[in-house]
Amino acid sequence: MPAAIGRRDYVERLRYWLLRALVATVRAGTIGAMATTVLGAAGESLGMSRMLKANTAKKRIHSLFRQGCHYDASIHAMKQEQREPQVQRVGEYLLNQPVHVRAFGLE
Repeated sequence: MPAAIGRRDYVERLRYWLLRALVATVRAGTIGAMATTVLGAAGESLGMSRMLKANTAKKRIHSLFRQGCHYDASIHAMKQEQREPQVQRVGEYLLNQPVHVRAFGLE
């Protein structure tokens, strides 16, 4: 860990880049698609999906995968206040599901 970066900032940066690396593999196959879907689910659970649909829509308009693609494309431009909870939620989702823990080698 570089001395100029505080521990919390360092850990958050690592989480952010891990998320980017996982989602960037979407073209490589199933693991990337799963990571993108988890990113979409995290965004939806935080209420971010309301920015993707008309205010009159009562149900989901885009699939979780499609939402994940949108969040992946815009995550670098998000303010830290928006990005931090989403990255945290993705981590929670991944660690709460044994299939994700095994797939990503987080055991």
